[in-house]
Amino acid sequence: MKFPFLPLAISLSLGMVSSRYAPSVTPVAVSLLVILLPLAWFLRGRKSFFPVFLILIFTAGWIGFSIDGLKPENSVHQFVSDRRLAVTGIVATLPDVKCRGRGRNISFVLKSTEVNLGSRRYPKPRAVRGQVWVYWIQPATVPSVGDKVRLYGLLKKPRQAQNPGGFDQTRYLAEKNIHAMIEVIGPNSGRIVAEGSVFQPARWIGKLRLTIASKIDVLYQRPESSMLKAVILGFRSEIASGLKSAFVKTGTIHLLSISGIHITMVAGGFYLLFLALGAGRRMTAMLTMAVVLCYVSISGMGLPAQRAGWMAGIVLLGVIWGRPSLSMNALCVAFFLMILARPRDLWNIGFQLSYLCVFSLIAFLPRFSSCRSLPGSLGGSLVVTAGTFPLVLYYFNVFSPVSLMANFVAIPIFDAALFLSLFSLLFSAVPLLGEWLIAISSAFIQLMSAWIVQLSRLTWGYWFLSKPTPWQLFGYYGSLAGLLFFWGRNSLWKKQMAILCAGICLVTGLTMMRTEPDAGFFVNVLCAGRDPVIHVRFSGGRNWLIGAGRRFPSDQGEKIILPYFQQKGIRALDGILVPGSYKKHWGGLMTILRELRVQTVVFPGDFHVPEELSRYSDKFRYVRSGETILELPDRESLMMEWAGKKDTAVFIEAGQQKICFVPCGLDPLRISRISPPPDILILPFVKKIAPWNGVEEVRLWVLPGAETEAALFLQKQAGQRYFLNEKGALNIRVFETGFLTKNLVKV
Repeated sequence: MKFPFLPLAISLSLGMVSSRYAPSVTPVAVSLLVILLPLAWFLRGRKSFFPVFLILIFTAGWIGFSIDGLKPENSVHQFVSDRRLAVTGIVATLPDVKCRGRGRNISFVLKSTEVNLGSRRYPKPRAVRGQVWVYWIQPATVPSVGDKVRLYGLLKKPRQAQNPGGFDQTRYLAEKNIHAMIEVIGPNSGRIVAEGSVFQPARWIGKLRLTIASKIDVLYQRPESSMLKAVILGFRSEIASGLKSAFVKTGTIHLLSISGIHITMVAGGFYLLFLALGAGRRMTAMLTMAVVLCYVSISGMGLPAQRAGWMAGIVLLGVIWGRPSLSMNALCVAFFLMILARPRDLWNIGFQLSYLCVFSLIAFLPRFSSCRSLPGSLGGSLVVTAGTFPLVLYYFNVFSPVSLMANFVAIPIFDAALFLSLFSLLFSAVPLLGEWLIAISSAFIQLMSAWIVQLSRLTWGYWFLSKPTPWQLFGYYGSLAGLLFFWGRNSLWKKQMAILCAGICLVTGLTMMRTEPDAGFFVNVLCAGRDPVIHVRFSGGRNWLIGAGRRFPSDQGEKIILPYFQQKGIRALDGILVPGSYKKHWGGLMTILRELRVQTVVFPGDFHVPEELSRYSDKFRYVRSGETILELPDRESLMMEWAGKKDTAVFIEAGQQKICFVPCGLDPLRISRISPPPDILILPFVKKIAPWNGVEEVRLWVLPGAETEAALFLQKQAGQRYFLNEKGALNIRVFETGFLTKNLVKV
């Protein structure tokens, strides 16, 4: 068999998928395994052995995934509660440090060993197991890998996504087998109990990564230094959000994530260098394996880097042993070993995209070898795009037709920049040579960044599309597999089947090029902490945003609003209404204006525009209190009234239904501002609510949350109550006679 590990990898992965979606049948798989083991032993050496062996691998994958999901009895996630407690453990990953002004936050993974349920005077220690995600605000010191620390904070479950397109921390940490997180605040809430052993390899690697990062900061200026730290060390937090967005729009974000292209360039470059220096092939292969191992280690050991490292190691072992190694076999061996060691990596987005990219190159690129008019790099970009765009669309809602042109130019420039930057780190102390290497590599990085930024500004270069259905994914990849099977066959009917599969694949791909249809008037209330953000979709497709979110401690324009519009397939807004002069109402405006095409930004008449927003002054419009901002034929309108900095109300009308948004709460609001009472009232987090005449006519209260006094007041009201922080974002679909509500996410 030419590719023996291909059916083995498929059988193992199918068993794990079956175990995830049918866990109740695991006892049947155990019984089947007991039967198949002796049967396979008796059938060894016969033709029927291999099918039985594949079924055996299938059941092993099923059982292995079930075992991997079991949690120990003393798992740390069982101690999740609403009260603070002390957790002791060993630092398992290099802390990620983020600084903003005088503030400093760190996050890392803690391998827990003990939980103290009592107090310092009366401790109640409990031995625990399992990993914990730590988020420490204003730490006294930054621990190193291997240090034993004791932290005092709130142990809780990871946060689920509360808005469409938002970051799902629960899923992200579950892929790492982490089911609890602790939030630590202040320098006195944690300390290092004991330093780690100097003989721990992870500690050496962590310190080496920090040393290299410091050297890059000394040799290069920003943004070149931040990009080099991303592609050499895996540190991506320092890359500017605007530059990162340009890479996403042009389909070149893979260049900033250490993956196969980086490992291939490093391995290939050093292999040729060692050969040029006179080393034999076997010695060259061994030295290159050492270089690849070092590079994968300092890169942070991400899943794409691990996959590429396994493949490079298998190919180089073939050179050492004098045996040719096929790329497909190397890919399947790496796939088999990685999911065997960590079954849950099969559902990791980076893992899926990494293997799908390489599989597309290996399976389809040789088919284009006869097409001489198609350059190799362009053909590679074409097959990778065809193989991955449905999955990218499913996870990120972005399709970049400009990615072919972007990668065709950016990849060669990037390879040269990365190779030269590695040598600049090695020879930076050499006079003249080090300076030349730094200057040339910086020029290459600047050229690549300028190319990508320019392409990202093309209006047709990227589209935000709707998420494809599972049936569309099945139809696309099923027909693609059929095309791969029938392509190149001599039989006439097989050629016809190949044409049929290609047609089904093309039609299915075209059906994915869609955005959400116009469904009439609706209001989506997004959960953005204490102050909700509202998206209003008027009949006819006009999109308005009310509120732009805060900017500190995180930019809600980048973290909440843009991912929401990206998932909805919206690239342009007819207007943004800033409902107040506080920063929590306009902090994310700069990010939104940079990433989306906005026609108008409406401010209250007394609003003083900050200097940072002056470049967009041609879009600004100032309105008087009570002035109608938008009025449409279907009795739909938008209006804002205010009587001071804290006395603001936004009114939305759709037919007979009236919606009122009070961005600063009801306490300072005059009674006349909400007369007649609205059908739907949207509030921020409130401490108390002052009653007024007609309050009982409010049919729906929407707010992030409320303190005890306000919650008691709401319980006495006849209208429905919807708390965003508990249930997530809300969709309100308005009709002539009433409205319907629906959760936008499952919390």
